[in-house]
Amino acid sequence: MDRKRSNLLRAIIACMGLMLLQLNSVAINAADDVPLSPTTASMGTDILTAGTGMELVTSGDINFNVPPGATIVQVLLYWEGYMAVPPDLPGDNQITVNGTDITGVLLTKGFTIGSSAKSYAYRDDITAIVASGVGGLGPGNKTLTITNMNFEVTSGDGGVSDGAGVMVILDDGTDKADIALREGNDFAFINGFLNRTDI
Repeated sequence: MDRKRSNLLRAIIACMGLMLLQLNSVAINAADDVPLSPTTASMGTDILTAGTGMELVTSGDINFNVPPGATIVQVLLYWEGYMAVPPDLPGDNQITVNGTDITGVLLTKGFTIGSSAKSYAYRDDITAIVASGVGGLGPGNKTLTITNMNFEVTSGDGGVSDGAGVMVILDDGTDKADIALREGNDFAFINGFLNRTDI
């Protein structure tokens, strides 16, 4: 259990970087070479986050609850894992959410962890998938089942699927705020490496 929690923490830190909720800002942004989709600002009154560890499992559930009186404006899914160097295989930008295959945008350009692995983090807008599920974008408990996350491409290659997490922008009808998002991939692990090299 501690190991799974550690992997979930790594995934959330690696995928989300810094989230800032502020009043009177103007946009939801990413790095210049990694535009958010859609690129227009998503207005809301609050955010919530949830996630699941994915190491050594074939399926994981992300559960979150939309409170009464609130509706979902946008749902961004993040996932992260790392691959051994060598064999220097690519990351896994394609996963499945509630039976729907999605392809993520690579955040920054990944980075090497010491000299033995490369970390890759991805993001995709899955608002439409949530909208098609039970209760749509309205209040209630939501479950996102993550499958087909395959950073462990072959046995013994050293790849690990760390986890996946969502940022959910809500609107409860009160005064709205802009959500300013700064995305990146910062890998942190208590028993991990102390240095990183951008690639």
